[in-house]
Amino acid sequence: MTLGEAELLISAHQGVRDLAESGELAKIHQKYDELHKRIEGDYLATRNNINKILYQIEEKENALYA
Repeated sequence: MTLGEAELLISAHQGVRDLAESGELAKIHQKYDELHKRIEGDYLATRNNINKILYQIEEKENALYA
């Protein structure tokens, strides 16, 4: 634990301190990190799919108007 983390924990609400002492706070952070990574991956996959669709539309338009 860093000094900053310790200072934050000392000034935290008792419920947060209890979570930290029981290890539940670390589990919450780990779950957040896992979800964040998954959401970021899903976002990138969705963005790539949209780009592919837009490229296909552009190709069709070029074929129609060429």
